[in-house]
Amino acid sequence: MEEFLIYDLKVAVLIAVFYFCYRLLMERETMHRLNRIVLLSSILLSMVLPLCVITLHKTVEVEPMRLADHPEMVITDLGTISAEESVAPSIEVNRMDIVETLFQPSVIFAVFIIGLVCRLLYIANSYRQLCRMIKDSEQHSLEDGVTLAVVDLPVAPFSWMHTIVLSRIDYEERNPSILAHERGHIRLHHSWDIVFVEMLTALQWFNPVVWLLRRDLRTVHEYEADASVLSSDSDVSQYIQLLMRKAMGTKASILANGINNSTIKKRIFMMLKHKSNRRAWLKALYIAPIVAVSLVATAKTVTEFKTKPTNPVTKSAVATDTITKSNALVWVLTDEQKKQAKTITPGAPGSISISAAIHDNGVKQNFDGSRYI
Repeated sequence: MEEFLIYDLKVAVLIAVFYFCYRLLMERETMHRLNRIVLLSSILLSMVLPLCVITLHKTVEVEPMRLADHPEMVITDLGTISAEESVAPSIEVNRMDIVETLFQPSVIFAVFIIGLVCRLLYIANSYRQLCRMIKDSEQHSLEDGVTLAVVDLPVAPFSWMHTIVLSRIDYEERNPSILAHERGHIRLHHSWDIVFVEMLTALQWFNPVVWLLRRDLRTVHEYEADASVLSSDSDVSQYIQLLMRKAMGTKASILANGINNSTIKKRIFMMLKHKSNRRAWLKALYIAPIVAVSLVATAKTVTEFKTKPTNPVTKSAVATDTITKSNALVWVLTDEQKKQAKTITPGAPGSISISAAIHDNGVKQNFDGSRYI
């Protein structure tokens, strides 16, 4: 539960960073296809990057610690707690207690789930109304496989998947620019983008940046559809007049791609604007440093502690076959071997200088006869 809330918060932060960079660098460019890819990629990266954790392993050698060397680590008696000390100072709930209760992970998670369910129910209801409108409409099959649904409601033209919905008045007018615009939405699969972003609004309903991103993605959809109409040699001025007339219709559903009044000014401005230089796509590379910083910020270092060997063997010790205090080895000897070792005169040719020996019963013994564990 807590891990999911932390993950969702990280997603919200990344979406905000990606989106504000988009608004600063890319929003006014006429490369609509690239802008659409950038927005969708920003969402995907924001959801994936918190799950990508780079783990670095570091090994540190430490000196062996003995309890005798660290007397401060001796466990002391914790004592007993008196009955008076165990009693809470007060049973009254003050303001601080209320604040702490509200910010408990379980409470936050419950609020999040309520918002998630409410948003999903709203989306499901919009989908149900959209399906009912199309089902009750007068349907015509066009030559390119698109279904034309004619309704008796004063709705603005819109499309959903492979269906174009027109009011009876728009159908009788048979304006080719309207069909070209909605065919552009269908050909570019804008409906799938909308479904994806609506699911994102359910997971990030508390994040105001997501709602701004949702609005801008829909605007980019309209830019792309307008460009598909103008590419068919339609007159720009007549098309702008058509948009201004049709934008006053009622919007049918949040899932529909349709002409609406809120984006008309931006769309007219974008249609009349000079095309962006092709080198402007380099601005989209702002995504790379954000990804790099995110990976560095979430990277973690795992330190593995390794005890240094207490009796290192040096090359000189191996060459001379001599044991000294600086390269002491532990020899496990039987009683008979220990007696033989004691009889060797230290320093004699071929002798081995042994400071101590350990019996096979685990008792260490100096050759002066003293014993200790």
